[in-house]
Amino acid sequence: VPSSMQQIRGLSTIVNNLMKENKSFKSCAVYVPSHCSHLDTQSLVESLNLCNHVDDRFKVSNIDQRDNNDNHKKRNQYAVSIVRDSTDANATAGVDSSDDVIKRGECISSGVCFARELVNSPANVLTPKRLASSAQSLQSDFVNISILNEQQCADLNMYAYLSVSACSNNAPHFIHMNLTAPTVSNNNDSSSKKKKKKIVLIGKGVCFDSGGYNLKAGAGSLIENMKYDMSGSAAVIGAFAALSTYLESNPLLAEQMLNHYDIHGCVAACENMISGKETAMHPGDVIQSAEGLTIEVTNTDAEGRLTLADAIWYARHKLDGDVIIDLATLTGAMKVATGKKIAGLFCNSDELANDLLSNAYNAGERLWRMPLFDDCAVDPENTYMS
Repeated sequence: VPSSMQQIRGLSTIVNNLMKENKSFKSCAVYVPSHCSHLDTQSLVESLNLCNHVDDRFKVSNIDQRDNNDNHKKRNQYAVSIVRDSTDANATAGVDSSDDVIKRGECISSGVCFARELVNSPANVLTPKRLASSAQSLQSDFVNISILNEQQCADLNMYAYLSVSACSNNAPHFIHMNLTAPTVSNNNDSSSKKKKKKIVLIGKGVCFDSGGYNLKAGAGSLIENMKYDMSGSAAVIGAFAALSTYLESNPLLAEQMLNHYDIHGCVAACENMISGKETAMHPGDVIQSAEGLTIEVTNTDAEGRLTLADAIWYARHKLDGDVIIDLATLTGAMKVATGKKIAGLFCNSDELANDLLSNAYNAGERLWRMPLFDDCAVDPENTYMS
């Protein structure tokens, strides 16, 4: 993480503590000098807004708001204003102007707060249906949302995904999001005829993971934290919330970006529960994925890869994705390798991996690339999924 970003985050914490200590203060203004870089300015806006936000929906006094993830902006503690130097040479209109950078930081922090409130919601509130509704709340001229129900997923033979949800009384909802814009040119110039690069973000969306028949049991199982198993989906939905708001404020950028990129998001939302249903997934079952591969299930608590297998198939075969990025709380073993503050990155493209590592660094996020050596690959002719 850049040292300047650490200092900015520390400054934001100091500002937030001062505001909390002085309850009579309802607003604050932060002055940004002209020599401050665009990246530092954006980081300041993001960190101030993230410190300012409080998710108190589940306190008794606010319990009527518990289903209201869509109004997260109203849960800020105080108003924040960014005052930039009037002599700033970058203070001009357009993409990457000071005003644009501030707006970008506001949109990103708003998307993060949206995602955080999804993750904070307990499983009795955030069911797969409610997660789909939260995604649908983003529907606009810039985001198109479609939801596949259980039968529509079955028609696509997505039985790896459906086998995970089979025990729950809360039906699965497959969420598909797509960025679009009414401002994108429809002319016949050569640039508009170029094939757009399709980017698909996939988020693991298991709203509660009991472990299935391989039940998470015992004090160390952390079953009470398994509402967090949809964090990947929250990150993807939050990203679309941020992107759509930013593009709406910047039609020029929207036209430039969406003339070159076709950006999609997929979430296979479901729960991993236990029941006596005939369709319940048992250890030892053999199921078939949408890819047509058979999978022997030796542990029902390894459900994430089943939902993601069909989501990735959808991204490859239904969306024809050129770049597929999957975000998932897939295994606690990753924490053993990298600790609590570093995410593991597995990638079969050096170019994409370098792009992700570089952008993660600039955003203050820690990624570490993990090995994918050819001679360590499993034999696809004699492989089961545990």
